[in-house]
Amino acid sequence: MNNMENEIKKIRTATITQKGQICIPSTARNLAGFKEGSKVSIIVYNDKVETKLCEIFTR
Repeated sequence: MNNMENEIKKIRTATITQKGQICIPSTARNLAGFKEGSKVSIIVYNDKVETKLCEIFTR
């Protein structure tokens, strides 16, 4: 990836519900390629949580 691909596109805030859910803003979903029913990986670092679209491997 080049620097342009790593550039932060937008920063938004979300509120965590009582059930621990958040709504990912549509702009972020579109940029990440998330669609309804998409499976995502959740990676936790010391100071942040990252989500990525799961790669599905077929045999």
